[in-house]
Amino acid sequence: MVLGYEAVASRQPRRPWTDEDLTRALDLADEIAIPADRLPAGLAVRSLVEDLPELVTGWDVVDEGWPHRDEAMELAGALPSLPADHLVHADLRDDNILLAADGRTLACDWNWPGLGSSWQDSLDLLISAHGDGVDPDAVLRNRGRLAAVDPDHVDAWLAGVTGFMLAASQRPVPPTSPYLRIHNRWTAEAAWSWLSQRRGW
Repeated sequence: MVLGYEAVASRQPRRPWTDEDLTRALDLADEIAIPADRLPAGLAVRSLVEDLPELVTGWDVVDEGWPHRDEAMELAGALPSLPADHLVHADLRDDNILLAADGRTLACDWNWPGLGSSWQDSLDLLISAHGDGVDPDAVLRNRGRLAAVDPDHVDAWLAGVTGFMLAASQRPVPPTSPYLRIHNRWTAEAAWSWLSQRRGW
């Protein structure tokens, strides 16, 4: 194993998201989405739904009184059938992005690399942008890779993320990350809000 370190003169994206920072982050997501057949042969990465099964099963622990729970469960249940043919960061959020002074945009904290659809990291960024008041569907319509995504696949991913984050928010607070459960709940609410708008719930 080889580890490389670089001190990068940079800043993190500003929140709420600005148009410039979000565009740079989405461009980075496009760069990360390398087709699986171009990955180094020795890079052992599995399907994201294999590594994180609660993307599919998270709704099992959500209260049965949650509105449209059964429909959300059905949507999340479709995730294993979605293409898993590109590298994904799987935790691409503002605090894992460096906007370098030399113009580069870099991703750090690669804890969950896996195989998924080419657009999954982009949707994760747009969940947080939606939570900040950005119209994510307008962004979808104006980016080539995202504009071509099957709307049902978008909804399946949003349902999966919501269930995953709701399940995670119920776990004990880790002493090393006291705000993690707040983040889980906020992300679940943002993903659910976007999904509900798209589905007319």
